[in-house]
Amino acid sequence: MSDSCVCGEDRPKRLGNGWIEVGGQVFCDKCSKRYFVLRAPSIRVSGPANMEWPELRKIMDNGFRLVTALSNMVADKLRLLDGPRRLRDDENLPPLHFDKVRVQVYHAVREEFPELATATVQSVIQNIGRHYRKHRRAIWFGMEGWRNMRFPQPIPMKNNAWTPLIEVSPPARREKTKKKQKKGGGASANRPLIRFNLFPGGEPIVLRLAGGKEYYRQRQDFDTLVRGEGKQGELVLYEITVSEADHRGQLKKKKALMAKMVGYYPRKQRGALSGAFIVTTDANSLLVGLDHKVVELEDPWEGIDKEETRLWVINRDDLKRRQAQIKRFVERHEREVQRWAQDSKMEARKHVPFAERREAACRKYDNRMNSAAAEIAAQVVSYAKRRRFAELIWVKREECFLPDWRWHRLETEMAWRCEAESIKFTSGLNPVPKEPA
Repeated sequence: MSDSCVCGEDRPKRLGNGWIEVGGQVFCDKCSKRYFVLRAPSIRVSGPANMEWPELRKIMDNGFRLVTALSNMVADKLRLLDGPRRLRDDENLPPLHFDKVRVQVYHAVREEFPELATATVQSVIQNIGRHYRKHRRAIWFGMEGWRNMRFPQPIPMKNNAWTPLIEVSPPARREKTKKKQKKGGGASANRPLIRFNLFPGGEPIVLRLAGGKEYYRQRQDFDTLVRGEGKQGELVLYEITVSEADHRGQLKKKKALMAKMVGYYPRKQRGALSGAFIVTTDANSLLVGLDHKVVELEDPWEGIDKEETRLWVINRDDLKRRQAQIKRFVERHEREVQRWAQDSKMEARKHVPFAERREAACRKYDNRMNSAAAEIAAQVVSYAKRRRFAELIWVKREECFLPDWRWHRLETEMAWRCEAESIKFTSGLNPVPKEPA
């Protein structure tokens, strides 16, 4: 155990405020951001390793039921202790001392759920409290009501309550598995496992995680935890709805169990970086990448149409051809949301009959737009990483290939991806003023 950070700063008596310890070495808040990145990779659970699926489903359903009930009880206790009432427009929102309220909520709900671990109860209180403080002003002023938590709610577990493992295949199957791995398909020779106790004093549960090419990045992060090169954080188990096709081509929906592993993962230390990669919009292409030398010109945009200044172009003509379709989809979505809002104001009812259909339509629309933004942002940052640029500059001009699109979502995706790859991200470019004659 080291007594100081790699930069020479002395170790405090209690780690906090960004300090972390990895492999016996402590890192201060600045060094932890320099050498590590906070990520939460999610991997699908392929099956249990020490039991059968029916037994695992029964245990997980019981855990989801308890956490859902706990979440609703915590929300009720928060509202009861906070005492929200309808405020006038000229009244101020009273302060909420969440540290004191959190202790009162914990003592009120702990006796009702003795099956759950203390860390799980504390994590649920923190999550519900964060959500309540976000919507507290709207609740006090009567702009919205508190929604009940629906089944199933995610199950959080503390960092020391679970262990990442590697399952080594038997020697008889190892040769065959290696051949499949060389081709890029089939099961991996070393399967990732997670072991945890869902209930204190219960039997340990070992889950086998999925592998394959689609989980290549998540597997790299998982291996760093096994080797002890990263800081293990919270484990969250949750369910998602997936679709699969049968032999008739019909889609069937089913539930899939996911494992999200929060932690500090080591950054890939890169060599010398230089230059800036400017990404901007264009009237004929979705995105255009410019050489960093263009900023040295008197007019930064005078060479945008020159081939020598263009390093990279994303046309996405498929989006252009579907622009009319996307526009109709957006207009139809906005029209449906508006009509649903009018119907919900017709009569004061506790349950709106079309609430689930409206929520599903909004979720489908958000997934479509966010998926396209994430895909394009990954391509942009991957190119900047391959060309070893030190900075990525994002500029949105008035000339856009797709005017009605979520450009702010694209900017957010590029920002956090650059932060993970140690690339400086800058939004906006100030043109160099011309010198007076």
